[in-house]
Amino acid sequence: MSHTIYTASPSSLKIKVREVLRYLNVKEPDEALLSMVYDCIEQCRQVIMPKAVYVKCPVSIDGNTVDLGELRMDSQKLSAFLDGANEAYVFVATLGAMADREVNKYLRAEPSRGVILNAVMIAFVEEFCDKLNGYLLGVDASTKRFSPGYGDLALAHQKEVLKLLNAEKNVGITLTDTCLMVPTKSVSAIVGIK
Repeated sequence: MSHTIYTASPSSLKIKVREVLRYLNVKEPDEALLSMVYDCIEQCRQVIMPKAVYVKCPVSIDGNTVDLGELRMDSQKLSAFLDGANEAYVFVATLGAMADREVNKYLRAEPSRGVILNAVMIAFVEEFCDKLNGYLLGVDASTKRFSPGYGDLALAHQKEVLKLLNAEKNVGITLTDTCLMVPTKSVSAIVGIK
């Protein structure tokens, strides 16, 4: 299976302030908060490096077992999600290590700004994944994305996904002992082709 690298310029990612506010659990922001959110969006654009790697895999489903060529996963929800798909994309996307460094620096020095930066980074990685999904939709008719750790798909499948994508070499993502990705502003997912 051949890996394909996908990148996006930070300026091409359109962040919705209402999404950032949702991550902050704020329904009615004051002007000071809105100003800081806009400022943090621009600050994040200066440090993120959106990059993804994906591969197209055959899909075979037997009950709750999903076979994606080199990946086999047991999940009733993933099986239902991919029902009718004969191929799928498996991808991992990240904003890069500088995103984590920027958030962590401010969480120590200026916690309120650090919390807002964290919410903005989440919005950026989600927007990047949506952009990648939209690109894949243009290549093939595809579903939304389904990630390890969602529903009954074990987070431990991150190991196999990252190994399949050679994620450390291709986009600089590693895993902790508990299968969390580093950099933390990273997402792995499966997108069905129907």
